[in-house]
Amino acid sequence: MTPLVQLAYSFHHASIPDISAQIRKLISAYKFRSDPLRLYYLALGTGREGVEQFRAAVDQRFLLRHIKAMDSLLTGEDIAGRATVTNEDEKRSRANPILLILYGHRLAAGASFLPAQSSSFLCLAADGAIVYYFRARELVKDDPLLEFSIGLAYLHRAMQRQANNRQLLILEGMTFLFRYRQLYIAKSHRYDGTAGAAMRQAAEYNIARAFQQLGLFTLSMRYYERAIGVSEEFEGGLGTRDLRRECAHNLSLIFALSGNMAGVKAVTEKYFVL
Repeated sequence: MTPLVQLAYSFHHASIPDISAQIRKLISAYKFRSDPLRLYYLALGTGREGVEQFRAAVDQRFLLRHIKAMDSLLTGEDIAGRATVTNEDEKRSRANPILLILYGHRLAAGASFLPAQSSSFLCLAADGAIVYYFRARELVKDDPLLEFSIGLAYLHRAMQRQANNRQLLILEGMTFLFRYRQLYIAKSHRYDGTAGAAMRQAAEYNIARAFQQLGLFTLSMRYYERAIGVSEEFEGGLGTRDLRRECAHNLSLIFALSGNMAGVKAVTEKYFVL
């Protein structure tokens, strides 16, 4: 059977390991192309089994071998542990930001955020997610999701016990998150009605959630209220993409932690009581 038929069979039986194995075959057959990598994102889904497979060592080694193969072709150096390449692969070899971002996400899923201490361009297994995000950033300018990923990587690194300069990491993380907000809100203006509004709301919500994680509740409340305000601009809200209740839930948690039970009651009655 062809990989696509085998992939369909694996989907039918909901076997995540088999789905991953078939997509790895497609990535190997079409090296350095973006669509098989996008399929990898989509096929694993967001369930627990998909997350566990995404964090599996076999998938990490597979992606790293392909990055080493890409680096080998770009630099002309023979890098140990790279994937096998053919003459056809060499013809279409180029730096692929999606491969770099995918591997960065894989490292971030394993809580590996710290950049490697080595200044070498060549990829090392010890590199953190931020290394690959910045390599991709050299190839893709003004991408909101990439800026968001970098910001989260810095914030999560700041939360780790081994962080040396927590304040600097937080500052760097929030800088990229606000850059994400700027780009995403600008992108939302291309869409009319609730589609664009939902993007603006998501940007405000993510900033609020970052401040909440840092314990800066006053700032967090400001952006949650902005996100709720976007929803209230439309009668009936923003449909399935509406984050109004998520914002209200987090606001109630902030009120509860601060001992403001009247605030908890007001938010609950307004957004959760039918």
